[in-house]
Amino acid sequence: MAVAQRPIATPDRSLGISRGNW
Repeated sequence: MAVAQRPIATPDRSLGISRGNW
């Protein structure tokens, strides 16, 4: 997802999803 590729500046929701994917 493009959101996951974006920097950590993304909102907490994106961070949570990114962590789940990682």
